[in-house]
Amino acid sequence: MTKRVFIIHSWTGKPNQHWLPWLAQELKEEADLTIIGSGIPILDEFTGFETWANFPLERQRLLESLKKSKRKAIFFISGDIHKAEFSKLQG
Repeated sequence: MTKRVFIIHSWTGKPNQHWLPWLAQELKEEADLTIIGSGIPILDEFTGFETWANFPLERQRLLESLKKSKRKAIFFISGDIHKAEFSKLQG
């Protein structure tokens, strides 16, 4: 089984100049399982805490890159809001 792990440290700034082109290129490699780590929750849509939902444009770019990759198994690891959550994004 081929595994790929990515840690995204920055979600703002200029993602098209920093981490997004790199991640999009890396996602072209085949993998049976992809793990993406982030310092704040990615799939949480509640903006009352520090989450990617507070950065909708960057979040959308990330999710579009993941969708274009056609990866079948993507697992997110995140934290920073002092709660536990299981999320599933359909589509």
